[in-house]
Amino acid sequence: MVSEMIHTDVSTPVRVEPKPNVGPSSELSMIRQNSDGRTLDEIRPEIIGENKGYGVVRLTVQYDQIRDRLSITVHEARGLKNIDPKGMIDPYARVYLHPDEKQKLKRKTKIVKNSINPKWQETFDYSMTQQEALTRTLVVNLKDERGFFEKPDTKFLGEVVIKLKSVPHINYPFTRWFYLQTLNSCANILAGPGN
Repeated sequence: MVSEMIHTDVSTPVRVEPKPNVGPSSELSMIRQNSDGRTLDEIRPEIIGENKGYGVVRLTVQYDQIRDRLSITVHEARGLKNIDPKGMIDPYARVYLHPDEKQKLKRKTKIVKNSINPKWQETFDYSMTQQEALTRTLVVNLKDERGFFEKPDTKFLGEVVIKLKSVPHINYPFTRWFYLQTLNSCANILAGPGN
């Protein structure tokens, strides 16, 4: 068996043994999982939070010092629970920055019809100083657009709460997947490596 040399730096060569043949069925399943063109690492990245079975959401947080602006991007969600007994859910995201007594900082994404894997790619900008941004807590609440007469709690799909002071290097895009949590249960989730 031949191994190849990989040099990570000039002083320490590292030997890497070839991987054993995993067989066609394993390769086929990897292709199926990667049918949208993304790598397996992009499909199954490190996800922050505890898996409660509500699905995941991908968010980006960044503060722009030149424009004194906080940007929150809601990219997509995956594996949402279908709570609609009559068909598929129509999810949307509500974005809040707390404290916000008058709810002037509340935003909403568009509604994606009939999907448990919605894609929004919507960015919300908030004009504020970096110091002010670091005192805020970001809440992203996913809901199902249902009938006007439905109870509000029946529309809930999951939420993520992030204390912005815990976001490492907020001046650079911080993009992560987060497990959705039950309503009001995740006030102490910190956005950071290993949390």
